[in-house]
Formats: sequence, structure tokens, C-alpha cells
Amino acid sequence: TGSMDRSVLAWNLRKTAPQPREKVRESYTHVQVLAKCVGHTMKITVLRVTQQRIYSASTDATVRIWDWAGTCIATLEGHNGPVHCMELRTMQDRQGSDRLWLISACGGGALRAWHPETGKAAWARTIHKAPIHCMVCDDDLIFTGSSDAAIHIFST
Repeated sequence: TGSMDRSVLAWNLRKTAPQPREKVRESYTHVQVLAKCVGHTMKITVLRVTQQRIYSASTDATVRIWDWAGTCIATLEGHNGPVHCMELRTMQDRQGSDRLWLISACGGGALRAWHPETGKAAWARTIHKAPIHCMVCDDDLIFTGSSDAAIHIFST
């Protein structure tokens, strides 16, 4: 979970099955915080997770990569406004190879791609004249919507 208190909490939820005559669905009987990730200076806006990493974006204009113990592995800087959108997608690179990308979009109208394993920037494009508020990735296309009343379709 991400919060306005600038932290990310990783949770362990253990489910229990309902008893034979109960008509309730399974419930969580054991809830435990696995890690607390602290480092953003403003509220968390979006989270993405894999089995190896936690990715968080914030209104502090950064994206952070965390391990599941709560250690910040990398702080990705370069956005010129709050990061409102972030996706992890497998897309083709310029050589035609499939690879995992971390795509983020911000209030400055910019779209950035990162190598999620290393946190290194791959490319950046300013495509809107106003904040990007929504983004969808489909195949090798990225669709963005902005306060400038425009929708852009961007190919990787």
C-alpha cells in the first residue's frame, strides 16, 4: 500500500478457508507488515510489484525501486512534475527484442522509460503540454491522456 504519509507498506496476508457450513468467503486471519519503505518526500501516487521488487511513484517527481525488505535500491530522477502513472510492461526494444520496461508519466507532460532491473533511464519524451493523468500500454504502444485535452499514441 502507498500512503499520503510518504511510505509504502508491504503486507503478508494469510487466508483461511471458511468452515463447512459458513456462507462467507475466505477471510484474512493473519495480517502482517513485511516491510516499510521510506524515502519519498511527498505522497505515493502509484505502486507496481513483481516477485523481486516494489516500484513506487510519488508527487515528489521520483520513482523508487525497493526490495521486499524495504531497502531502496534506486531513486529514478528526471521527471519535471509529479509522477501520476507507471506501468511495468514487456515491449520490444529498438533491436526487436522483448524486454521488461518501467514506463512512467508525469505532471510535466513527459513520458520516461527505465530498465527496471538497474533503474537506468532508457529514453524520455515530452509529449504533452500539460500533466499526463492516465496511461495504458498495449503491445508496443503507449496511450496517454492529459489536461491539454489531447490523447497521444506513442510507439516504443
